[in-house]
Amino acid sequence: MIKIFRTTGFLAVALAAVLAIAPAAADAKDRYRIAWSIYVGCMPWDYASCTKIVD
Repeated sequence: MIKIFRTTGFLAVALAAVLAIAPAAADAKDRYRIAWSIYVGCMPWDYASCTKIVD
């Protein structure tokens, strides 16, 4: 039972430390990188429309 409290206490302290450090890492930036992704599942519909398979 004491081991559970010890482990829970350690996790709570570790989480508090991470949350205390996190705002310091959020500096203002002049440049950003943006990732773009497409949903490939809708590509066959465009192909079918262009080749007049589907009206």
